[in-house]
Amino acid sequence: MSKNKAKSKAKKAKNKFTAPASVVRVNGRLANVLDHIKQALYHEPLTYEELYQLLREKLPLMDPEKLDRDVKRCLGNNISFYFRNNRWQMDKTGSPGNDPFYQYLMTLGYPVTFRELVSLARENGWEELPVREQDLAYDGRFIRLKNGKWGLTYWQVSLEVSLQELNAVVRLLQRHEYPLDVERICREVFGLGVTETNLAQAMKKDPRFLEVAPGLWCLKSKIDALIADITAPDEFAFIRQAEVNALQEAELMLIIEEADASKREYIVSSWDLEKGVLRLSKRLVELLEPIDKIAYLKVKTGNGELGVWFLKEHRYLAGLKPWFEEYGLEPGSKVEVSPGD
Repeated sequence: MSKNKAKSKAKKAKNKFTAPASVVRVNGRLANVLDHIKQALYHEPLTYEELYQLLREKLPLMDPEKLDRDVKRCLGNNISFYFRNNRWQMDKTGSPGNDPFYQYLMTLGYPVTFRELVSLARENGWEELPVREQDLAYDGRFIRLKNGKWGLTYWQVSLEVSLQELNAVVRLLQRHEYPLDVERICREVFGLGVTETNLAQAMKKDPRFLEVAPGLWCLKSKIDALIADITAPDEFAFIRQAEVNALQEAELMLIIEEADASKREYIVSSWDLEKGVLRLSKRLVELLEPIDKIAYLKVKTGNGELGVWFLKEHRYLAGLKPWFEEYGLEPGSKVEVSPGD
C-alpha cells in the first residue's frame, strides 16, 4: 500500500469522526505534565495562572519552579496548544493520520500500547502507516499513561488504590495522633491530588478506616483503643467515691441555677482530668444532638481551637488532657460548654 493511499484512508476516517458519547473510567496514572495539560484544556480554555494552579493541585509534590518550566515548555513546543483570547486552548481535531487510532481506542474503551494500535490497524488493512508513536504526543486527543499505554484525553484517569497502598495509608495514620484529611493522605502516600485517585471510596469500603468528619480519616483501631481506655474499670473507684458524691451534689445545684439553655457548666473530677474527658450527661448531650455518634470536632477554647473526640454512644468528649493541663484545672473546676457557630 502506498503512502498516498494511507493518507487517503486517513481522511476518510476523519469524516467518520464522532464525539465521545459516554464516560470512560480508566485505572492508572498519567505519564507526565503534558498529559495533565491535555486533560485540563480538553474541558475548557484556561489562563496560564488557572492552568498552573490546577496542575499544582494534581501534582502537589512536584517542585513549583520545575512545574512552571515544564508547563511553559509543553505549551510552547506542542502544536496541540494555542493561545487565543488570553487563554490557552487545545485543538481537539488532531492529525488525520491518527484518526484510525482514535477510533480504535474509542471502540476498545481501555488503554493499549502503540504496538497494539499498529497491529489493529494492519488487521484492518493498513499495511503502511505514516505515523510514529511520538506523533500521538502532539495530538490533543491522546494521553499516555505511566505504564506506556495510550488512551484518549476525554477518559477519566484515576489511580485505583491497591491493598498495599491502603496498608501505606494505615502506617501514615499510625504515625499521627489525630485524623488526617484525604488531600494530605493522597499527597503524602501517592504524590497526587485527591481527584487523581479513588482513595476516599477505597477507605470507605475498608473497615480499618473511619471517617470522623467530612474528608477527615483515622484508624478505627485508635478509636477502639480510646474507648477501651475510657470504659475500663476504675481501679481507684472506691477512693473517688466521696469526691463523686460531692460533685453530684454540686452538679445538681448547677442545674437548679441554670438560666441560659444554650450553655452548660460541668464540674471536672480527678478521673476526668486523668483521662482527659468530659462525661456527657443528658443535658450536655442535648447540645451535641445533631452530631454523628463518633466525630472529631474542633472546639473553640480561650486559646484557639482544640481537636476533641465526640463519642456519642459512650457519652464522652475525649482528648481534652492537653487543655486541662494548659489551664491547670483541678478536681472541682468548672468548665462551660456551649454549641459552636
